[in-house]
Amino acid sequence: MDTTQKRYRMLKTLPGSRNGIKVETFTKGETYSLNPELAEQFYHEAAIEEVTGSPADAREKKVTGPTETKAGEAGVDLSTQNVEELVALARDTYGLDVDTTMGEAALRALIEQAESAEDDATAKKTKKRK
Repeated sequence: MDTTQKRYRMLKTLPGSRNGIKVETFTKGETYSLNPELAEQFYHEAAIEEVTGSPADAREKKVTGPTETKAGEAGVDLSTQNVEELVALARDTYGLDVDTTMGEAALRALIEQAESAEDDATAKKTKKRK
């Protein structure tokens, strides 16, 4: 008994058994890995066609990466992109409690305050070392 399985697309919906005990329904349009014995039965009923290539090649919808926007980050709406970048900068770099509902001007002001406070702290440390 040959145990190698190939992939087949069903051309008709038919019942069949992979192991000779449990019967299952093989649905038209779906792709299945079948043992040679079951494939031969379906072949004689003109119910299958062999699928070549990888399973990804057989998909109707191909998986693609994120779409690149014309002026920037992938998948980010251009009208909110700048605000989202400012929010990320404020949260990740300065630990500020901000969100995307804030205006661009308010975010920039908070970031500038945090930058100047950081610069003042750095300047004080430098003076102490001298």
